[in-house]
Amino acid sequence: MSIEEKYPHLYNFIGAWFPDSDFENSSDKEIVGQFVKVSGKEKTGIVFEECKNLLKNDKNLLSELEKLSNRYFDNIKEAETWLVSIKKYLEDAIK
Repeated sequence: MSIEEKYPHLYNFIGAWFPDSDFENSSDKEIVGQFVKVSGKEKTGIVFEECKNLLKNDKNLLSELEKLSNRYFDNIKEAETWLVSIKKYLEDAIK
């Protein structure tokens, strides 16, 4: 299974909000904040849960993040570190 199949809300969030962030000079924290404003806390909570579950149960899918987010990661650990930071921003937003 892929991120798209198993975690569709997370897939849509990352695929829609991160690929162009370099052009907008937005930090990851700012991107999550913008997402929360547009999507609300309920949807943010769903994305957070999917993110948490991927990190806990499906680390093998982390290799998909590079293409999905349009970011370069030196290795899977770097992709995991990036996703952990996104999870933290999402968690802070729904508190």
